[in-house]
Amino acid sequence: MRWRVAPATLPTVRLLVCSLLVLGGAGTAHAGDEQWQVTLVPAYAVVDFDARSPSGVGAAAELGYGLSDAWTVRTTVVLSAHPADADKSKMLPEGTLTVLGGFAGLRYAFDVLKTVPYLDLGLGFLWAQGAGGRSSTNLSYEAAIGFDHLESPRWSWGLQVAYHGFLPNYSQLPVYLYAGPTFAWRWE
Repeated sequence: MRWRVAPATLPTVRLLVCSLLVLGGAGTAHAGDEQWQVTLVPAYAVVDFDARSPSGVGAAAELGYGLSDAWTVRTTVVLSAHPADADKSKMLPEGTLTVLGGFAGLRYAFDVLKTVPYLDLGLGFLWAQGAGGRSSTNLSYEAAIGFDHLESPRWSWGLQVAYHGFLPNYSQLPVYLYAGPTFAWRWE
């Protein structure tokens, strides 16, 4: 199984930046000091897999613990399915590619607005299989940008775009990408 680089998603990043500028206010929308946060992300996902780059749907779940107002330790699990067409010239059959990832890392939140932008960095593994290919597990990194918009002290919604690449070949970005709305719940 060979992974290759998928095209960048500059329009998605532009949409995120515009959303951050429009949705201002005052407050805190992320896990604060000694506060837990669970986030669910229904996602659109793209994987750069063998000679194909199929898109699909998936979901991510995150658990975070606030170390301070700005820093959160977090774990993420992501699962997605990608229908792939056959590529007869490369002898790749039609089928569904499945991607599973697990990551641990840190979130830095820019706590200045009711809409709080953040950056995530993490390390973990990506596993992929299906559509005629052998399964593959790779040590990977995660880099995400997003925002949370506070609706109450207990829950928020937002948007996240997460890129993933392999550590041995860190310059090829992204190998896997997911993006979607976020729904987060907090408690102490």
